[in-house]
Amino acid sequence: MYLIWALLNTAFVILFFGLALTLFTKGKQLFNNKYGNAIIVVFVLGVITMLGAKERDFSNTRVYHSGKDIKGNNVASRSVKIEETIPFALHFDVSFKKNDKDELVPSSSRSNMSGFTSGYDWQYMNAAINKQENGTFSYDMSGVLHWYLFGIKVYSESKDFTGVLE
Repeated sequence: MYLIWALLNTAFVILFFGLALTLFTKGKQLFNNKYGNAIIVVFVLGVITMLGAKERDFSNTRVYHSGKDIKGNNVASRSVKIEETIPFALHFDVSFKKNDKDELVPSSSRSNMSGFTSGYDWQYMNAAINKQENGTFSYDMSGVLHWYLFGIKVYSESKDFTGVLE
């Protein structure tokens, strides 16, 4: 389903720009056929999408400790691929610092999406990172996968992940 959604969004973008180029070459003749109304709908959706385009208003990075709690640079980081589908993958990265007792503690985390992400946006919400007795760290994280059609958000899917950072 993810691949079909991404291909549908890509097909719309290609159709819109193809129609825009045809409009420059043929002009008003483009609308004088049996598909004229459908062409107008595609143009209106395309223009609304372009005018409504904006930067996302959320950050996919979380800081766990303020600068005065733990000093120094990050000393370790771990990355894990939390979900992999045919068009895209979701990643989770955690950076660690050492505290006064010389123990690793999580200092920040981020999550992102890579691959063919047409029609999707990933919003990382939060994560709980806990140290296990064997020295590894477990995580429980959540986020929201936003589904867009023609640049308009049509669905938001909550996702929760649990695992171990090796």
